[in-house]
Amino acid sequence: MKEIAKLTDHCARTSRTCGFTLLEILVAIVVMGTGITVFVSLFGSSLALAQSNRHQTVAMQLADECLHAVMNSPERYEWRLDSADPGALTPVTLLGEPPDARRSVHPPATIPADRRSSQRDHVMYQRFSWQAYARIPEPGAAHVELTVVVRWDDKGRPCAYPLTSCLPRSAIPAKAEAAK
Repeated sequence: MKEIAKLTDHCARTSRTCGFTLLEILVAIVVMGTGITVFVSLFGSSLALAQSNRHQTVAMQLADECLHAVMNSPERYEWRLDSADPGALTPVTLLGEPPDARRSVHPPATIPADRRSSQRDHVMYQRFSWQAYARIPEPGAAHVELTVVVRWDDKGRPCAYPLTSCLPRSAIPAKAEAAK
């Protein structure tokens, strides 16, 4: 009988120390809830940062492409340099465009094959526009500074990415240099 009493006493002590109390369970739930909340907020922030970085990368690529397009075909543009003050930015536009025109951007020809991804890229590229400006750094300079500015809105906040290069003034045809 003593052995049964010892066994019962041992089981009673073991069951009290092996279980969790309600307080321990509540503390564990609060700790896990806090951890999950922090993880979800960090995940949301990282997605927003990734999208912002993607827009900046696209803007950099577009600025480079637009800058090269203007530099490779300066005859297609009106430079308006004959009436420009040295050091002042002057708009560079396609022939016949108004000076304040912003050109829209078209998605690359190698857009994704599936319709949904293609539509998403079209919507993203519609956010971007670009303008070109020329500046004669000093009177009689042999080169012109060409700046292309790509603009877009990132969650209602206007963003811009400028890219500047130099172009020999001799590369600009005389008729394109004058404003029409």
